[in-house]
Amino acid sequence: MKKMLLLVVLLPIVLGVARAETLEYEKINVETAYTNPYPIEPGKELILGIEVSNSGNKVARNMIVELEPVAPFTLLEVSRKNIKTLPPNEDRVIEYRLFIDSSAASATYEVPVRLVFDNTNMTKKLRLRVQGVPRFSILNMDSDTELLPGIRTFIFTTIKNIGSGKAKRVTVKFNPSSSYIHPVFSGGTRYIDEVKPNEEKRIKFEIMIDSDTEYGIHSGTLEVSYEDEYGNEISDSFDVGIPVAGRPRVQIIKSEVDKVDNELKIEVANIGSAKVRGLRGELIIKDKVFDVDYVTQIKVDKHATLKYRLPPVSVTKATLRLVYEGPDNEKYTQTEMVSWKRSITIPRWLLLSVIGLVGFVLWKKKVLKK
Repeated sequence: MKKMLLLVVLLPIVLGVARAETLEYEKINVETAYTNPYPIEPGKELILGIEVSNSGNKVARNMIVELEPVAPFTLLEVSRKNIKTLPPNEDRVIEYRLFIDSSAASATYEVPVRLVFDNTNMTKKLRLRVQGVPRFSILNMDSDTELLPGIRTFIFTTIKNIGSGKAKRVTVKFNPSSSYIHPVFSGGTRYIDEVKPNEEKRIKFEIMIDSDTEYGIHSGTLEVSYEDEYGNEISDSFDVGIPVAGRPRVQIIKSEVDKVDNELKIEVANIGSAKVRGLRGELIIKDKVFDVDYVTQIKVDKHATLKYRLPPVSVTKATLRLVYEGPDNEKYTQTEMVSWKRSITIPRWLLLSVIGLVGFVLWKKKVLKK
């Protein structure tokens, strides 16, 4: 009797265990397969790959996968996708095209995914890491003063973080390519603790411009070195130009009479730092323009000669008015005094007369002595 009672009690338990060993069920897992690009950058589109796997022993049928993105993510296509069958120990990858807002901070975000199959309705959360990437642009290169040869001054540049991440430990270094421009001591390197996205920084460099620097744009580079939010070192290089202003200056070297060509020649030199263009030289005698000559251009440290018809013998000085252009069509006017020496030319007839007269006097003295 006791054995029969024990059998009655144990039989349902044994049957239940046997039934559990043969029970079919689905065990669905969801996780991120990949993102393209990686890492996810704010202000960009991305492809999110979701892996759906079945680790159970029953085929999952007519499964609905629905992505339910939250800010800062925006879905760019339909949210619902279907998996007709998912056998045991198999997986499927479903792709979604998303956009992440440019204002998104670097952080880990949770994106819900809802699964509906058979009588099951479940929600999983995917963890997506967003990492902003800093990136710099050079907005300008300028100065508060005119950059002239022979001065020590400051130049400024404005950099902007046009990327999506914060830049830390930023170092900006100015390297002039021109041998005529030199940073003063450590004036060519500047350090900034951090630059946030869309933030601008104006940086000052101290430089020395050699006195013989010519007018024009002198090249150089700006090197921006920094770290992103994870300590990765990044370096960018930018070509820049330093606009050195120039001023022409004409100096009279000498003036002389050319007997052969019967001309007055005045030699002038450009002692300035920019090319002389379209030089007009007016020779003024007694407040009137006596003659005019032109020179197309005179380069820096070069000479040219102005030629005029020979003034009257009694004139040995005059006023020279110089009118010319410099860079950017700037006009300059100079007034200088010039003088010259004029050797006396004895006419042939007078020379012969003097010789004859001297000969006659000597002959007469000789006759009187006799």
